[in-house]
Amino acid sequence: MVGLPSESAGNHGLPSEVTKIGYFDAAEEYNLVYTEDVDVFEFQPGQGYWVYNEASHSVIWTVGY
Repeated sequence: MVGLPSESAGNHGLPSEVTKIGYFDAAEEYNLVYTEDVDVFEFQPGQGYWVYNEASHSVIWTVGY
């Protein structure tokens, strides 16, 4: 699970190794939805996300703010 230190929405250079992202949705049974549209996904300020990597190596994500 990650938080993002940003005051603006956006993809923020999400690494290509990330294959899906989970986020809160109160309308869902377990309040969690996963999307595989990571290329167009926009993180929102003040939210937390589950970032999934199915690759066999670590993901390095450098966020510069």
